[in-house]
Amino acid sequence: MSLTVYRRSEDLFNSTCVFTSASNLGTSIRCAVKVTFLALRNLASLTHRSGELVQSEEYLRRLLRLEPNDSYIYVSLGQVIAEQGRLSEAEEIYRYRLQELEFVDEGTRRTDSGLTLELPLALGEVLSRQEKWEEARRWFEQTIEWSSIYDA
Repeated sequence: MSLTVYRRSEDLFNSTCVFTSASNLGTSIRCAVKVTFLALRNLASLTHRSGELVQSEEYLRRLLRLEPNDSYIYVSLGQVIAEQGRLSEAEEIYRYRLQELEFVDEGTRRTDSGLTLELPLALGEVLSRQEKWEEARRWFEQTIEWSSIYDA
């Protein structure tokens, strides 16, 4: 699992706002937040890749303040924390986000930012690393069950 970074400038351009005038302050603020979000996400990814895990964690926590409902940030944050050997803390992060899931129709669960199947998978991996075998198995099985409901 790796953190996402924009490699091509057109990917970044297509994801950001283009200002033609400064007349709409609300739009300007939303665009600035979006650009800040993208910059922080890229910094988190770059520092993760270069092994600067503490710095990557800091960027991810700042991202959560901007987008507290983004499941992918929780997955990435848990990953960085687990890589620092803080497995129980990573477990708590995954459990916290998974408890935010709610039923929206028959058997369908999702978060505000949609369900990412990486959440239950990551929890299973962290539990496995802590030798919590039975619970890890249940989360891996849950991942398979949910993957039949969702397009991953």
